[in-house]
Amino acid sequence: MNPFDEKFFLFRWLRKLPIPRKLDIFIGIICITVALSIVGFWFGMETLSAMRAYVGGESVWSKSQKNAIYSLMKYSLSYNEKNYNDFREFLKVPLGDKKARLELEKDKPDYSIVREGFTEGGIAPEDINEMAALFRRFRNYLYMDKVISIWAEGDKKVDELILLGDQLHTLVTNTSNTFDVRMAELPSVASIITRVDAINNELTTLEQDFSFVLGEGSRHIKNILLTLLVAAMIIVGLIAIALTILLSRMITRIDRAKSEFVSLASHQLRTPLTIINWYSEKLLRDYSLLADTKRIEYVKALSEANERMGNLVDSLLSASQIDLGKFAINPETVDLGVIVERVFKDLQPQIQKKNIKINIQKPTSSTTLLVDIKLVEMIFQNLLSNAIKYTPDNGMVSVTLIRQINGVLFKVADTGYGINSAEQPKIFDKLFRSQAAQVIAPGGTGLGLYITKSAVERCGGKIWFQSAENKGTTFYVIIPNIRR
Repeated sequence: MNPFDEKFFLFRWLRKLPIPRKLDIFIGIICITVALSIVGFWFGMETLSAMRAYVGGESVWSKSQKNAIYSLMKYSLSYNEKNYNDFREFLKVPLGDKKARLELEKDKPDYSIVREGFTEGGIAPEDINEMAALFRRFRNYLYMDKVISIWAEGDKKVDELILLGDQLHTLVTNTSNTFDVRMAELPSVASIITRVDAINNELTTLEQDFSFVLGEGSRHIKNILLTLLVAAMIIVGLIAIALTILLSRMITRIDRAKSEFVSLASHQLRTPLTIINWYSEKLLRDYSLLADTKRIEYVKALSEANERMGNLVDSLLSASQIDLGKFAINPETVDLGVIVERVFKDLQPQIQKKNIKINIQKPTSSTTLLVDIKLVEMIFQNLLSNAIKYTPDNGMVSVTLIRQINGVLFKVADTGYGINSAEQPKIFDKLFRSQAAQVIAPGGTGLGLYITKSAVERCGGKIWFQSAENKGTTFYVIIPNIRR
């Protein structure tokens, strides 16, 4: 057994799947990986675009506050009302961004106010939705949390700047309009100008920090996107390689199954066809010369050869379907005891002919399972018919059904010829027939136990056996509930 199969359930499950299902899974993984990569790339690009928009908005914000400070400085020297009005006009940009920030920090923001604020802040309309989305998604995480803190601190400085501007405006308004008064030399004005200059320096530092943090965030996201892209390419590449190997194996298996089918069919069908041809010719040529008993004997031989050929064709088709993974599972709720009785009823002619004693033991608990009836009947039919076929006249075949937690244990024991230890490892091999089987039932195909094991595995169960030469054989099969 593959070591991966022993450690990981996923590998065991995957190996049991038919090739078409494996193809569907691999193609599905590729589609999901590509879709997630596209979504992730789009999300990352949108985030980067929003960060660039914030950096661009910071430039507009910085320019406006610098112009506002310059206008306020001029106002302190010129007493010109226009300079003060310019100061207030330039501050509309930072105040617009503040309005947007305060609204976005609410649990349920009004996005019309957000758009209005960003528009007043000089943000391009096409960038507003991305900036708002970035704020809402990451306002408490990563780099955006630092950016918002810097932004809020900058807004406090602007609020203080507005207050200082209003104080200066009040002083100018309440002072004589004579130009011999040097306003800038007044102690109160000088302290205002000194604080304005300090705020200018503090805002410069905050603006640099704002751009630096956004730059770090952009680089971080870029690295994440690159990693995701490389990982997605590796995953898709590995799955593509796996698909190529799987397709190659599938083509090889189909070709081998086709060759084996043709070879086996031509070899196995030759004997019954020869018998049919020989007896048909005898009947056609000597019908009037043959006694009735002889005619009946020939017709019986024809019927047996025809039945053997039909059974062989059924076995070949079942083996071919297994090889190609075309057994579809159709779950139905059924009592396994009922299936056992039905199979024994079909085998009554062989049982009566050899005077085989049948012993069936059922548990008191229910043996009802959700299974594929077709596969379970195939399993029971092959094992029970083999037990009868390879048990001498007047022997016994015992069937026991044991209820387990997740299924039912099916046990069939015979008092037949058994299997020698040298041949036991090959008993489930395709086309293998033991020496005793070839003597006892020369018309066998060597496909029964191969089909049985494959059917058990398709049900998700297990099969094993114990046997001793001339002491009989016991087969064990665990049949689980099918999970929908």
